[in-house]
Amino acid sequence: MTDGGSADSPGGPEANRGLSRRARGTILVVVLGGLMLVGVLVGQRRRDDYDHTMTRVQVAAQAAGDTIDIGAFQSAWAQEQVGEGSGDEARPAAALVPKLAGADVASYTFTGGPSVVVDYQIDAGGQQGCVRLVRTPDGTTVQRADSVCARAFLGAP
Repeated sequence: MTDGGSADSPGGPEANRGLSRRARGTILVVVLGGLMLVGVLVGQRRRDDYDHTMTRVQVAAQAAGDTIDIGAFQSAWAQEQVGEGSGDEARPAAALVPKLAGADVASYTFTGGPSVVVDYQIDAGGQQGCVRLVRTPDGTTVQRADSVCARAFLGAP
């Protein structure tokens, strides 16, 4: 026979209740704080990756811009606008656009003045940016924007 008032009965005053409410709250605060710290560290690392890639592409664009032959690009651009040929033959100016590690060519154009304008899309660390190379007879300039190239330099040549 069992005794109805036994100390081992469920729900009795001596029942094992686990951690106290205060201990559970403390554990929750420590776990959430740890997750926030990990999130901040990962976010900072990704931002550093983006900044490093952006700087590397800007330096490479400056050096590559000085190698662009404006006259040859102008001739290739004119052929491209006429639209003769197919495939790669239809885009002779594309062959003259310098390729840069860590960036994709988003667009290129030849403007009056004369100048060659090339936009490079950067996608690193979960962020997107754009580097614009402008080659004129006076030299090369490089600009940076922390948005996609399609809207990075609105209103600029």
